[in-house]
Amino acid sequence: MTASRSASFTRAALLGSVLSLLLVACTTSDETPKASTELDKNALVRLADRMRLQGDNGMAAEFYQRAIAEDPQNVAAYHGLATMLQASGDRAGAERAYREALRHDGQNGAILRDYAKLLLAEGNFAAAALQYRAALAANGQDIRALNGLGVALDQAGDHKAAQEQYRVALAQSPDDMAVLNNLGMSLIMAGDYNGAIQQLAPVAETFKATEGLRQNLALAYAKAGQDQPALNVIAPPAQYMDYTRASPAEPVATPAALATNPVVPP
Repeated sequence: MTASRSASFTRAALLGSVLSLLLVACTTSDETPKASTELDKNALVRLADRMRLQGDNGMAAEFYQRAIAEDPQNVAAYHGLATMLQASGDRAGAERAYREALRHDGQNGAILRDYAKLLLAEGNFAAAALQYRAALAANGQDIRALNGLGVALDQAGDHKAAQEQYRVALAQSPDDMAVLNNLGMSLIMAGDYNGAIQQLAPVAETFKATEGLRQNLALAYAKAGQDQPALNVIAPPAQYMDYTRASPAEPVATPAALATNPVVPP
């Protein structure tokens, strides 16, 4: 038996064994069939999530699809399937799964944000903004949605509106480095270099500052014609070196955006 056939056999055997156990779990108790069925649905999604996190997208897809077959309104299964398809590059499939999830739970902030991030990656900034606004309609204090909406508006060229979103988010979470970084980049993109310096400089020499924030501050100094401060930020004293990074799960503006964004002033 070849290695590929052996792997396929093992995967099929695992799937069959797990599904058999789940079936037994939901049929051996006559007293609580509804609760057992719910357990079965949740277990399928949990197994699919585990397989996805382990990088076994094929097995994860089988579990997600089985969960959906058992319950066509299983929002968690659609969400997990969409996340997996997006990560694997199937944006069209991911969009269909997101839409189906939102058809059953249109106020789910996590799904709305994830769908918006997909639309951002596709360059559909107006549609992304709509999804972020929907997330904020469900929860006006959703920092991630405020940040994401700001990024969508920035990419669409509406820097003033974007900055409003960042400032609302910072009023709730002043130490959010991703939001502060994006506000600084938005000010740079709008040509307000001194404004960006005022926002970023007080934080740049603290342990909280990220590398991206320091890079944006250096860029703001350079754009403002202050070369020496820019060099000082690029090579800070050792005691200020920071190895933290902004969360990759959320959109974060970086100087690379200036190379492709047509609204950046000269």
